[in-house]
Amino acid sequence: MSSAAHLRSPLVERGPRSEQTGRQIASLLPPHTHYVQPLSGTLEVLLHKPCSALETVNDVDRELVTFWKVLRDRPAELARACALTPHSRVEFSSAISGSRIPGEANEVEIARRVWLRLNHSQSGPARMRPQWQNAATHRKMASALDIAIDQMTETAARIKRVSLESAAPVKLIAAVARQLGVCIYLDLRPDVFGAQGASLVHGARVEPVQVLRAVSTAKAAVVIRAERSAITDSPVRSWTCTSVGEQRDGSAVHLWSNRVLSMQEHLFDLGDYGLGAT
Repeated sequence: MSSAAHLRSPLVERGPRSEQTGRQIASLLPPHTHYVQPLSGTLEVLLHKPCSALETVNDVDRELVTFWKVLRDRPAELARACALTPHSRVEFSSAISGSRIPGEANEVEIARRVWLRLNHSQSGPARMRPQWQNAATHRKMASALDIAIDQMTETAARIKRVSLESAAPVKLIAAVARQLGVCIYLDLRPDVFGAQGASLVHGARVEPVQVLRAVSTAKAAVVIRAERSAITDSPVRSWTCTSVGEQRDGSAVHLWSNRVLSMQEHLFDLGDYGLGAT
């Protein structure tokens, strides 16, 4: 099994099932040679899938794209900056109030502020809400944060050949939607969508319905994680729905796709992080 199976996103969601769910979704992706994620989020699925010949990650928030770019190209510097960041209300407030720092600012500092906003927020890293994480909560999360920082170099190796874009999601979808061999993955949960650019770049906000309309006629494979309410009256309501990780309380992750989803064999049989089609 490749170590890719054990990577923890440095912007990891909080929750006992987040990593397990990422692995399960990755194992259900249809075979593809080009993986496209129009709204980057935490990359939890990409980090748990084998490398494809082409992989494209996009977000309308340039600072989030900068974070992934710095992690890919300068992981040691970013890891050191994050490791030396204290749990401090002053630091957190500075990162929130100074989120739109000048374009000429050090990219490592921009990336550190993104990491700080997401990992020291009380509401959870997937939501980008400006609520400082109290000391008790921080202590509970400290071990997971340390692991994610320690793994930044490994994560950088995994995303080394990933193309990072900052385009309008609908335009990116239109550019690849008719190409066979493409797999488009979308996470449209309401608590994550805001972290994918919308909450920081209000002028570039894209509503889920616009994204769903854009993929509704795609020839490329499309996999969507969303709540049922978002799909009920959408153009993709007739697509196949697959439930993942159903619990005793009936809760489950729901995936909609224009393909029949089934577990892919040899998901983590990579050996290394070199190129290889899935």
